[in-house]
Amino acid sequence: MFRQVPDIQCRHKEDGIFIRIQDYYRKILYEDILWLESSGHYTSVCMRGKGKVLACADLKRLHAQLPASRFVRVHNRYVLNVFEIELFFGNTLRIQGQDFPIGRTFRKDALAQLNILGVLPESHLPSATE
Repeated sequence: MFRQVPDIQCRHKEDGIFIRIQDYYRKILYEDILWLESSGHYTSVCMRGKGKVLACADLKRLHAQLPASRFVRVHNRYVLNVFEIELFFGNTLRIQGQDFPIGRTFRKDALAQLNILGVLPESHLPSATE
């Protein structure tokens, strides 16, 4: 008989992700990730005070495993940690002095993740028929 594992949220999934780097897996905390940058079939993970690591996964696959409330795709090459965005202007977001372009196809979803004064979330906006 197999022991049934209770359906609980694993702490490791709540605070970080194990990323394959060469021949081992390293746990990286979500709060340490500043942004992800696509490098073909690999992804550079830029971390606060810890430099960059090259993950053996493409950007789309890695982004799919990160919490949507914390990470947003802003461009074909970039996923940003929403909590680290310092400012935005036009089609540009900035984290620690590094500017990131907002792609046309990602703009609506990217800006919806930000709490912008005077802009209500789409669910609170009146529809055209009201």
